[in-house]
Amino acid sequence: MKIKSKLLGVLLGSVIGLGFTAQSQAQANLTEIKVSYQPALYWALPFYVATEKNWWAELG
Repeated sequence: MKIKSKLLGVLLGSVIGLGFTAQSQAQANLTEIKVSYQPALYWALPFYVATEKNWWAELG
């Protein structure tokens, strides 16, 4: 019975150790980005894009 519990402990420790290793490698490849939230801008964004691309000139 002691052998089974030791084997289970070693196996569980190995799985946890590999899980942390895989997680840290996955996080190492991430690129940090910054996002801002400006609620007053979102309703006006289509108008801003249209102005920047000069779409209003096409409409007259």
